Amino acid sequence: MSVASCSLGNVKPPARPLQTMGTVLIDGEPLPARAVSEHLPPLLVEIAALIGLDHTLALADAIGGIRFYVPGDPSPDGDLVACIGLDNARALVRHLGPGYITLPKADPLYRFARDVSIRRAHAEQVSCRELARRHRLSERRVWEILAAERAPSRAGAPALA
Repeated sequence: MSVASCSLGNVKPPARPLQTMGTVLIDGEPLPARAVSEHLPPLLVEIAALIGLDHTLALADAIGGIRFYVPGDPSPDGDLVACIGLDNARALVRHLGPGYITLPKADPLYRFARDVSIRRAHAEQVSCRELARRHRLSERRVWEILAAERAPSRAGAPALA
């Protein structure tokens, strides 16, 4: 499904929205870069600017949420290089320095992409039952996703006493 996937040790990346060449696609349509940056944790946005979105997502899928050692001099045969390539591994070391890191997961981006897909399909008269099956969610969760789009924003609203 993805062009840049890897595993570090025994960790296998989970399924995620199709992405190629640094573009996240939802139902075959690219997600705007602004939406990507708004729904990725700031550290992943920073790394994506350094090594590209495709490599960043592959890395986050493989080690997101898990403490991982970044060597000072990445080995061409090492797991990190297998995941993102030698040049990208060296750029990551120059930027972050060697040592242990815990990269955030890219789940907020994947949830956003899933929710956009659900809203588009529902607008095309796909039932909530079918959407729940497609996305392995409960019907209740699909309804919550659809309702969240229609709910007024609480930003700027006065605080409740």
